[in-house]
Amino acid sequence: FNLSSCSSGSLVTGESSSRTMEKQYEKKITWTIKNFSTLQSKEIYSDHFVVGGSKWGLVAYPKGCGGGINKSLSLYLDVVDSESLPYGWKRHTRFRLTVVNQISEKLSQQEGDSFCIC
Repeated sequence: FNLSSCSSGSLVTGESSSRTMEKQYEKKITWTIKNFSTLQSKEIYSDHFVVGGSKWGLVAYPKGCGGGINKSLSLYLDVVDSESLPYGWKRHTRFRLTVVNQISEKLSQQEGDSFCIC
């Protein structure tokens, strides 16, 4: 099971609400989860990575979460150590997550969107 994040997307960051102050960064992250089908953990975390001076990580719930428990894989982009960030910290992000099926590439899934992470 391989997971690629930001495969052709980017993280857009800015210190102010002004669109002219934003910088765009591109980074590809590959997270390989060994023995995915036998995992017993409720949630698993990728190694941390830095984009645009901010520390990020990926969080996977192998059996899903919320209404998708035992029905899906839930996958999230996470801000690392968010409790230590200054009040009002936010980043506008645009990213794409790809779940690669190693047996059949036709079964691979890709999702992407833009978000404000506050």
